[in-house]
Amino acid sequence: MVYRWRCRHCEFTVWGRSGEAVANQVRSHMLAHNRQHVTEGEMQVQWTCPYCDRTGQTSGRERGLEAYSDHLFGHVEALMESGVHVADDIGHTGSILTLSPLESAGANNARVHFISPCDIAVFVTTNPSRRIRLLKRELTELPAWIVVLTTKREPLESLSEESLSTLPLEVVRLDKQLGLSDLGQTVSRVLGEQERMDGKITVEFDILSELLDTFTLQNVFKFLHILNSRLEKADALSHYYFDPSAGYEGSANVIEEMFDLRIRANEETFVSEPSTSP
Repeated sequence: MVYRWRCRHCEFTVWGRSGEAVANQVRSHMLAHNRQHVTEGEMQVQWTCPYCDRTGQTSGRERGLEAYSDHLFGHVEALMESGVHVADDIGHTGSILTLSPLESAGANNARVHFISPCDIAVFVTTNPSRRIRLLKRELTELPAWIVVLTTKREPLESLSEESLSTLPLEVVRLDKQLGLSDLGQTVSRVLGEQERMDGKITVEFDILSELLDTFTLQNVFKFLHILNSRLEKADALSHYYFDPSAGYEGSANVIEEMFDLRIRANEETFVSEPSTSP
């Protein structure tokens, strides 16, 4: 079960498997929207509700802000939805940029969420063993077919032969010197093979940072534009991963515009906010 709450005043949306985790994000967001109605004194906090004109006064800053955020949440709790998926917002076809450290609990939370409803999972990654172990650990049912595209020399060396023998798995080795054009053509060829099979395709793309380290921002931008068009033609749900703290501030603002949806992921929730670009 996944819950969603969408702000009626701005572009903020939060999703999560725990209703309480989503509610906590909503409380913080509503408090940020209404801080102008809070007066903080030395010993107490006073607030006024813009929705019902109720006023409150509480001793202690933390207790006062908590009481106010709880009150505000009561006005918007009915907007909480259940039984949803993040990809509902883009019709389950298109591209999603996940802002989170690549090997974090937040990124893994997103991976499981995006892969679980799909039949064919394609990974473009430098850590194939970790991705396979995550699927085996977190999914009650694996995708019908899994394709891994990687430059790693021994991509599955840390997995036992016994565990691999039961996996519906194909590995495509990529040359480390591969240019953007050849990489795009390889992904397109793999997609073409999967399109002949029945089922929904999801593509995880882990190597945005590596591309930005190797190629110019302009060339990466063009590559993503072409690749996303090809993925959309295949009716695929693609999810890209990018660490916003990795020192690509200027690049991130440009890259974000290439995607249908942008989310920040942690272990409990996904949050979509207005783009950071002007």
